[in-house]
Amino acid sequence: MSETRLALDVSENHSYEIAVGHRYSNENTNDNNNNNTHLDAQSTDLTRRLLNNINDSKTQTRRTNISSNRHKWLCFNTDTWWIILFVICFFVFLTLLVGVICWTSSHIDPPFKLEVTSLQVASMTISNNRSSDIDNYMSADLNLTLSVTNQATELLIEHLLVSIKYCDVILSSTKIRPLYEEPEGHATIQLDMGFRAARLTHAMVDSLLNDLATNQTVEFTVIMQGSYGIITEILVDKHGVEIICEGVNVKFFPASNLTIGTMFDAPRSCKHTTVTW
Repeated sequence: MSETRLALDVSENHSYEIAVGHRYSNENTNDNNNNNTHLDAQSTDLTRRLLNNINDSKTQTRRTNISSNRHKWLCFNTDTWWIILFVICFFVFLTLLVGVICWTSSHIDPPFKLEVTSLQVASMTISNNRSSDIDNYMSADLNLTLSVTNQATELLIEHLLVSIKYCDVILSSTKIRPLYEEPEGHATIQLDMGFRAARLTHAMVDSLLNDLATNQTVEFTVIMQGSYGIITEILVDKHGVEIICEGVNVKFFPASNLTIGTMFDAPRSCKHTTVTW
């Protein structure tokens, strides 16, 4: 019997040998030929199956390696893209934040302020007629000084009213105008105003007289008023002046060189005003 060995190199790391056996004999040549043919067929079939198995194994190994490498590549790049996306979003957010801060700081100016610095009652007359409330009245001469901070002083003050309040009753309203203006948007308004309040109740007259007799002082409240009520907010922008009076908006258009302003901030009361009696 002779034996032939075939070496098959199927990969870089593995080699396979296939032994194909042939048996020869001088006896019964035809039988031997038939047997050899049968053996050759079996050997060929065996070789084919071995090669198929080897190829299948090699293909599966390559697929496994490719899948593993692809998985690693995808994982690496996915993490990288998440990092890149986070960095981009961070810089976009930072840019927007800086832009909003810059825009806000460039559009906000100091608020409009109107303060009552002094209120003096120069003289006062009270009519106390017990027979009729209609004939009761109070009149007074007041010296009022206001301090205003805004460059649009003249336009604003032209539309302001000053009311004197006592015992929750508004006694009078007088339109005021600035007498002189100081630099840098500051103004001091001095006003000599007189008012007469009619139809005072007996309770109000008695309260006034009692305050004067006891303390020689009368507590007044100065109220800044617009055309439609007590002022709650004053807005100044490039379009003009908007005065908000108890929910009613009154707009005035426009004066030149207006400064953007915000909330109305004014102490409205001046208490314990000395009365010359």
